[in-house]
Amino acid sequence: MPPHELARPETSDEPLARLRCPVNIRSRSAVAVSALAICAAAAGCTNPELGSETLNDTGWVGANSFEVSTVFRAALSHPATGQYADLATDPALQAELIATQISYGKNDMKRASYQVNLMPDAIKAIDVAIEGDLVTLSYEASVDMVRNKIYGVDVKSPEDLPATHFEVTLPTDPVDVFAKAGASCADDYGNYTLTEYKYYYYFAPNKTGCELPVTTGTVDVVAVYPNPIVYPEYDRLINDLGSDLKGFRAAILPNRGDNDPMSRFNAHQQAIEHETGVSADVHSSFHRYVWTKDGATIVIDLFDPTKGSFTNTFRKALGDYQIVYYNGHSNYGHQPFLSDKDAFSDEYQIITMHSCQSYAYYANQVFAGKATAQDPSGFVNGDMVATGRSSYPGDSPDVMMVLLEDLMTGLGAVINGRNDQAPSWQAIGEGMKRVAPSILYGAAGVRDNAWKPDVEPTTGCAHDVCSAGAALPASCDPCVAKMAAVDPYCVDSFWDEVCVDAVSSVCGQSCE
Repeated sequence: MPPHELARPETSDEPLARLRCPVNIRSRSAVAVSALAICAAAAGCTNPELGSETLNDTGWVGANSFEVSTVFRAALSHPATGQYADLATDPALQAELIATQISYGKNDMKRASYQVNLMPDAIKAIDVAIEGDLVTLSYEASVDMVRNKIYGVDVKSPEDLPATHFEVTLPTDPVDVFAKAGASCADDYGNYTLTEYKYYYYFAPNKTGCELPVTTGTVDVVAVYPNPIVYPEYDRLINDLGSDLKGFRAAILPNRGDNDPMSRFNAHQQAIEHETGVSADVHSSFHRYVWTKDGATIVIDLFDPTKGSFTNTFRKALGDYQIVYYNGHSNYGHQPFLSDKDAFSDEYQIITMHSCQSYAYYANQVFAGKATAQDPSGFVNGDMVATGRSSYPGDSPDVMMVLLEDLMTGLGAVINGRNDQAPSWQAIGEGMKRVAPSILYGAAGVRDNAWKPDVEPTTGCAHDVCSAGAALPASCDPCVAKMAAVDPYCVDSFWDEVCVDAVSSVCGQSCE
């Protein structure tokens, strides 16, 4: 699998006693980071920095949030025994334990107003020390975070932030923390069951009676990523749906409700029918709505979570639909829906995970699934709508309709030559924010999107992509949009023979 893809166990939703789902933990037994470059085991080994193949950031923009880059520094110790016998020299084991320890800093960072992406981008070893069986690893890692906007401040750099240096309390040994500490070092878990894989969410090292050995790590905000006005790739959402209809197909996938298995399905059904005025064409496993407005069409398939395997249904939808919308629990980052890279479509998609902390758990997984050799970031063919904080299941139907209605507006604007009326991702986020102001809705993988209101409406390219000629606008063809991200010369200057020769590798189509 790609270095930043995370394999997750097949686990189902955990029934919850409250309506609001908890912040969910990702699996800490496999980590979406590139191989950790650490030299052979020897005390004093320093600074073997790797060339990271992972994402530099998630390309996040938001209506009421922004993304920062941080450097996370700490040290951990664990015996080189059992499954960790090769800890001193095995980069995969080292990366696993580092990411596990980093996750325990989440609550401290939340108190500092930051929501942590729990998949580090890159890791650098500072020192590997060995004393008997004990291996101590000092490291630093690049960790992205989002935070809510600061009222009255246009944050463009770390200097605009109220604080940029934080300390976090971490278990010195991040392995089997729950087995060692149990409830003595956990708090606010209410009716939820404490287990190892989600223990970090409830970790409370300052709790009276907690005697777990801990260490102090530091977090420094080193950059504020830009938050430019960007748009969905509207031109690439316009497809021939047959019967002279133009638009896209959307799969709506509400998972089983906590008490009534059909409760989420029913809520989304009611929202679709109320807002669109369209009646369903009922199939065995889904309801279909064909919604046409202003010359644009969205075919909405609302899937019944009680029919068949939900994981299989979700993965099939990833291959068949341009919009994939999930509502349910994040299950602490363990949901298996996005872990099969082969399930994803090769075309442009917008994937929404309306679940708790989906920015932290699933953004990098989406882009791992969309990544190709030509686009290792996965951003060219993938946009992800995510939550920066815990979300309410009841908000999902309204958020879904904000997304679909704004995309419908954008499609109609482009089809009818009114590009300036197409909503930006920030405008879509504003609508979501009105539904649930505290959730920090945003879109990832979009910062470099090609479509802009000043591009010409989709009318076809001036010449074939297999012929040299004038520069082609990214909006005229999906292949040209892909080329724009790989070789901007082809869309800025001239579509020369180099562009023609690249059509095969970039677009997967032959020019012979």
